[in-house]
Amino acid sequence: METVQRAAHEIFGAAFSMPRQIIDEVLCDGTNDKESIIEICIEFSKDKAVESKAEFLKSLYKTDGKGFIFDGRKVSAWWNADGIRISYGDTANINTAQLISWEDAAKRIDELLDLGRFAPKDTLLQMDKYEYDKVADRFIELNRNLNYDDFPELKSVVKEEWLDGVFPDKTERMASFLKTSDGLDEIKTVTQKLCDMYAENKDIVYYSYNNPNIVNGMLADLYITRKTFAAQELTYTPPERFISNDEINQLFQRGSNISESKYTIYTFFDAHSDKAERIKFLKDHYGIGGSYTGLYNEDHSAKGIVF
Repeated sequence: METVQRAAHEIFGAAFSMPRQIIDEVLCDGTNDKESIIEICIEFSKDKAVESKAEFLKSLYKTDGKGFIFDGRKVSAWWNADGIRISYGDTANINTAQLISWEDAAKRIDELLDLGRFAPKDTLLQMDKYEYDKVADRFIELNRNLNYDDFPELKSVVKEEWLDGVFPDKTERMASFLKTSDGLDEIKTVTQKLCDMYAENKDIVYYSYNNPNIVNGMLADLYITRKTFAAQELTYTPPERFISNDEINQLFQRGSNISESKYTIYTFFDAHSDKAERIKFLKDHYGIGGSYTGLYNEDHSAKGIVF
């Protein structure tokens, strides 16, 4: 599909190009995570190489999509490791969709930030607090993830006073400490020592998803002199939205919440072609339930699926 799409763009050129305004609107709306725009603003303020920004975007966006309505016309966006595909209609997973590479997306976001068009002022004003709170939280969570039972020597590395108290007070206290030069240096030194210990034995943490190397990188970024941005708007008014067929397809491709659900559904459909039997099977298989991922809500019952 990728080869066909690129060939079509080379042959037909502008016939497959989306208006720049629509591309900008899609970029300025971010992912389905409500914090994605401020995350992008913070990362781009570090003014790293465009390749680094592109990798960040690819990691942030993952695989997902959105449906927009611009001037009464549906526009679908779908993104994955290749970049962001944008097309008129209910799906962007078609050969004629325009593919915006992550590097091109990074370059355009840079331009929009410089023009003051990427994010509103109320988002930009929250950047500093958001980043320090996030790093403080990750450092605190890292210490909760340390295996003190099997490695009691860890207690001599981390000061107990840093972990005292309850949320959100301890986060605010740690964030304030990180904003001081001495505080940041001390926390960075401690985290580097934890990194060295982690390199020798991965078992010093219970779960690798929040290990010292991750937190150490976040702390290192706090030393970077930041680029500042202006904003043309005070707040952001999102465009009208709809749920695209790509999003619906992804929902079904996951199956239900039951273990081995996709295989169970596949084997039943493979053996039963009658529509009524398939409907009854799906009602029984899905039952009553739902899920919330932080990005969407899904509920199912005998009546069907609400997404």
